[in-house]
Amino acid sequence: SYSFCTLLLGEMAVFVVDMTREVWGDVENLGIVLDDIAVSKQLYLLGGVGRHAAVIGVGGDSVRYLEGKRGDREEPWEGCDGLLLHRAMAMALCFVQKHQKVGGKVSLVLGSPSLLAEHMKVMNVAYTANAAKVELNTFWVGKKSPDLLIKQAAASSKGFFQEPPANTSLLPLLLQAFVSPKVSGSPILPPATSVDTRATCRQTQKLIDLGLACPSCFSIFSTNIGLEKAVSCPTCGITLTPLE
Repeated sequence: SYSFCTLLLGEMAVFVVDMTREVWGDVENLGIVLDDIAVSKQLYLLGGVGRHAAVIGVGGDSVRYLEGKRGDREEPWEGCDGLLLHRAMAMALCFVQKHQKVGGKVSLVLGSPSLLAEHMKVMNVAYTANAAKVELNTFWVGKKSPDLLIKQAAASSKGFFQEPPANTSLLPLLLQAFVSPKVSGSPILPPATSVDTRATCRQTQKLIDLGLACPSCFSIFSTNIGLEKAVSCPTCGITLTPLE
């Protein structure tokens, strides 16, 4: 164990886990994942002096730090529409900034679909993470296919996205997120994948090469939105007038 820990980076380690009942179903399924995160956190802390790590839980209406101890059994959170992912990511960046000005890695264990309303907020945090040299490494455990947003956020921060098979232990996958770049050629690391980083229309959910941006919230729409008559921005409500 210690020989593996010596390969781990001496940077901040933050784990963000989707706590919604829609993803885990019952306390036992969530407990297994929280145990894997607790072990990963402990191994990381054992790898060097002065290290810091945190576990953050995120739901539809709540974001807070978790104890991150093995054996903890926390009930899945009752979700609502959406997921406050941008808040959890921002909290993780604040933790990194508090202990280390530049650099760090954040592991996101997510599974909630329909993150459309979070698009602009999540991407803004992802760009901030990239500027701060913080990687966002995402593990998708949801039953439905992930939104493109999740892959784009990981790619924008130079992190990776991985969708492990069902009933696969997350422990080795979580540990791989903190392996030093010196051994990045190791087969335990996921291969780099190409991600389409084009913007997505806020209404049609389709990728676009050319679009219109709301001057208030910067949501992006297909070019046929607001060209013929005044409409309200679905995101912020401001009136978009036709182009002259």
